[in-house]
Amino acid sequence: MRRTILLTACLTAFLAAGWTAYWFVMAGRAADWIAVWAAPAPGKAWHGSFGASEVSGFPFSMDVHLAEPQVTWDGRSGGAVWQGAWLVASFRPWSLASFDIELPPEHYVSLVEDGNLRMAALTMTSGTAHVAIADNRAQTVRTAFTDLVIDFAQNQAPVAAERLQLDVAALADEAAWAILLRVENARFHSQVPEPFNGEVPLLVADLTLRGDIPEGPLEQRLAAWRDNGGVIDVHALKLVWPPLDIAGEGSLSLDREMRPLGAFTADVVGYREMVEAFEAMGRMTRNQAMMATAGMDVIATTDAQGNKRLNVPLSMQDGHLFVGPLMLGDLPPILPEGASF
Repeated sequence: MRRTILLTACLTAFLAAGWTAYWFVMAGRAADWIAVWAAPAPGKAWHGSFGASEVSGFPFSMDVHLAEPQVTWDGRSGGAVWQGAWLVASFRPWSLASFDIELPPEHYVSLVEDGNLRMAALTMTSGTAHVAIADNRAQTVRTAFTDLVIDFAQNQAPVAAERLQLDVAALADEAAWAILLRVENARFHSQVPEPFNGEVPLLVADLTLRGDIPEGPLEQRLAAWRDNGGVIDVHALKLVWPPLDIAGEGSLSLDREMRPLGAFTADVVGYREMVEAFEAMGRMTRNQAMMATAGMDVIATTDAQGNKRLNVPLSMQDGHLFVGPLMLGDLPPILPEGASF
């Protein structure tokens, strides 16, 4: 019995010593590995740098604290730079296939497009990301931000969200990505007519983006994606923007003029106010608005709460938005004139 206890103690001590040595060797090389991974390389669209580094988390985690990190993206007509006071990258010492990132409460983004500099300051209560890697490429990225505020330097009102979640995962054996976007209690400077305002309680989009998006200026990239059969399958869309409440599903692409092209089935509450907003913004004439509202009233039902509810197909075609056979308004190109980044 004593011999068994002694052997067990010796084996435990040996394993502990071995693990300790392994952990500290890994810790000593962690910053170098990150520097090599983030270094510029031919064909690589981004690169990163940082100042001092410190590793903690022994024995079962490896938390690499990076001071003054900076990440740069290069584009044909400009680039973007993110920088913060610190960043923590955490992973398990026995696996380098995934890691977690914790972001600082304050950081900055600068964007250069055709020689024009734009800057934004970002603040948040918390910001995290989980990254899974295979074949030296990120296959899954899950991000979450709380109390996010984006403050633009060009005297624009800030954009904020109580919570923002964005998950992107590459699908196996095809050029496609599963994307989940969830935004809760967004706030922005409102330029829409009443009764709408700059507060959106909920936006959820569960979709699959299919088709490669090549390098180059943004308009050329989107055109190539469209010409190669690119499409977005929207499995579920939910928008709560009082008095508007929309739930739907469908597919979306772009036409030759870079305008939305697609078909959806949708359940809509607040369609009357939506039509009035289109009219107020000049997207519909008074006669068009009255005809659209009257037509939708005919096919709408009244739910248990007394709301007029419309369950119809929505379509986007030839630069117009249709509710069933009724044209609701015009749809402009998705890119502003001259956009090239």
